[in-house]
Amino acid sequence: MASRRALLALLVATASGCVSLEMNRLKRHVEREVEADGQAEVGRGMAMSFGWGTFATARTVGWVFAPGRTAPYRRLSRRVRRVKVARYPVSGVLDTRRMARPEILGRYQDKGWLPLVTVRDSAAAVWVLYRERERDLRLTDLLAVSLSGDGLVMTRVSGDLSGLVLDAVALAELDAFQGALDETGLFEPAPEATADAAEDP
Repeated sequence: MASRRALLALLVATASGCVSLEMNRLKRHVEREVEADGQAEVGRGMAMSFGWGTFATARTVGWVFAPGRTAPYRRLSRRVRRVKVARYPVSGVLDTRRMARPEILGRYQDKGWLPLVTVRDSAAAVWVLYRERERDLRLTDLLAVSLSGDGLVMTRVSGDLSGLVLDAVALAELDAFQGALDETGLFEPAPEATADAAEDP
């Protein structure tokens, strides 16, 4: 019962986000490409942004109600500076093979973002981009845009993402993966764990 109360309290604490203008802007560009085909449209949905204050409140609530059970989540959330999420319904017949890549993703690349994953077939289109901190190549941002008949889903996570991955591996005790992560060079521990603030494009 106590764990249920703790979970409810955490959900209430993390639900206090604000509207994300960046996600709304992304949605308009994706919507333009969807509607150019003339057979589908993107409906009205939600776009929220959760910052450091939200996560700090959630950590405090978790510590008060269930310090032991929420300890791993509180540790991981310290690495996260901001999370932006958006979801919109899609209606009509969608064939993502006929879609051009949203122009705005090129603007992200002009600002130092790099493509990580691009998938496009008749059922779905997915674009994932990332950004590194220039001085030490630590991961600071991930952006994922996923479009299918089920809807348009977009997520941006900012913070010390290299540290986040290392902490998650340590908490899960996945020693088998540690060597592979070390080989990438993206997730090397650094004395400074806090990512630099990055301006939205």
